[in-house]
Amino acid sequence: MIYYKATRPDGTDFFSGTILYEPGKTIRAPRVDKPRICGPGFLHAADVPAETLIGGSWPCRLFEVTGKPHAGFDADHPHKGGFKQLKVIR
Repeated sequence: MIYYKATRPDGTDFFSGTILYEPGKTIRAPRVDKPRICGPGFLHAADVPAETLIGGSWPCRLFEVTGKPHAGFDADHPHKGGFKQLKVIR
């Protein structure tokens, strides 16, 4: 399945500014004791492009990514998932 990830214009994540997304790259989430869907420990992606800018802003870049969700896509986060790793498609 294809998911969507919005980043800063330079390709870094909005949360920390330290994770760089690039096509062809596999990104792994930093390890933490208790990962949280809206905090550290997971990479975040959405199932529709319109849901990617929660906590972000324009201008931004939008990537297509794949991965296995480990949290989210539930009643509390219907369009947002937490991933331990994401593969950037384009």
